[in-house]
Amino acid sequence: MKRPFQHHGETLNGPLAHGFAVIPDDVNPLPVTTRAVHLGGGGDLKVTFVSGDEVTLQNLASGWHPLRLSKVWQTGTTAAAIVGGW
Repeated sequence: MKRPFQHHGETLNGPLAHGFAVIPDDVNPLPVTTRAVHLGGGGDLKVTFVSGDEVTLQNLASGWHPLRLSKVWQTGTTAAAIVGGW
C-alpha cells in the first residue's frame, strides 16, 4: 500500500494512526497512553488521565472523545466496545 505521509511525524492534533481494544481493568494500566477513545456504546467511563487524576466521566455518548488516558477502570465503567487510539 502506498503511504504518502510516511515521512511526516505524528502529532497530537493529527489523525490517529494506531488503535487497540480497551479492556477495562482495576489493576493494570493501558498498554499505550491514548490520544482519543471511541465508545461503541455510551455510558460512564472511570479513567486515570496521564496527569494521574482519577475521574468518572458520566453519561458519555457513543463516538470519539479526545482523552489522554493511562487507565480505564472496570469498576465504574458502563460504556461498551471501547477502542483506544494514538
